[in-house]
Amino acid sequence: MKIGINISDINLPLNGNPDEIILPEKVSSRSKLFESLGFDFVTSNETKSNPFLPLSIASETTNKLDLVSSIALAFVRSPMDLAYIAWDLQRMSQGRFYMGLGSQVRGHVVRRFSSEWHPPIKRMKELISCINQIWKCWQNGKELNFNGEYYKINLMTPFFNPGPINFNFPKICLAAVNTKMASLSGDISDGVILHGFSTKKYIQKVLLPEIIIGKKYNNLKNDFMITTGGFLIVSNEDKKIQKKIEQVRSQIAFYSSTKSYRKVMEIHNWEGIADKLYRMSVVGKWEQMSKLITDNMLDEFLVVSKVGELKKNIKRKYNYANYMSLPLDLVYEIGLEETKVLLNNIKGN
Repeated sequence: MKIGINISDINLPLNGNPDEIILPEKVSSRSKLFESLGFDFVTSNETKSNPFLPLSIASETTNKLDLVSSIALAFVRSPMDLAYIAWDLQRMSQGRFYMGLGSQVRGHVVRRFSSEWHPPIKRMKELISCINQIWKCWQNGKELNFNGEYYKINLMTPFFNPGPINFNFPKICLAAVNTKMASLSGDISDGVILHGFSTKKYIQKVLLPEIIIGKKYNNLKNDFMITTGGFLIVSNEDKKIQKKIEQVRSQIAFYSSTKSYRKVMEIHNWEGIADKLYRMSVVGKWEQMSKLITDNMLDEFLVVSKVGELKKNIKRKYNYANYMSLPLDLVYEIGLEETKVLLNNIKGN
């Protein structure tokens, strides 16, 4: 199991306690620190900032960490743009970059990014094929002539060709919450980034069977990235745990109200609750929605663990995964030395 942490958080927790650890504000220093503690990878997401900028900084200040965009939005960028970004990061990191891509929902693609919307599965397959053809052009001098339904790229002059790199192609991983994207990830990508709104039952009975029949999965086997999905709370402080549980309860209520995620609810026979939550979301009853998420439902999505019991709980809940991220606030709570001890314990060192 590889253990990682997010470096794109710009609002680092600080409660005014002079004895509290303060992580470096600069991404460069923070990344170097995380590597020294024993983390295997760092992630950067696309919520309130660009996902690639922190990784570009980390690529030059670390030597061993895998660098994972988790995730970057695929359909708001051209294949050429993504190809250049990944090529640069693979060169700068000396072969440690994983480009995690997600489709996002129509509303965000169209209304937040003013981009076109097309059926995501077919488009994602074409996007990855196009990126790989661009890379083959740069690496091997193969003629660039991609003529797809959504992307048509056939111009690459020497002036704009960055030339070959001394590493393998960047790895591409796909975010998946439904069977079709899970199937696509197993067939053509290097890994799958599972959504927080996932339960172990849904992952093992619905998603994994689609992934493991894929051609790329069977080529890579244990080297195929599978993240844990779900939600994780790790703390020795009961008040903090309870506060975070209620935050997760609200998140689950929000996701449950979204029709795109209905299949997760269906496998647990929670369709009736999903319908109620959808109707409440339509009329704006957001604050009342979390009341419909019971503790039993929470247990399916969430792992709550004291620090000393984390290794046991990981084995119990995440036995299907080989990549897991720890929450940033855990480092604040237990300190740097205890974080190093915890990482060694989880990894069996």
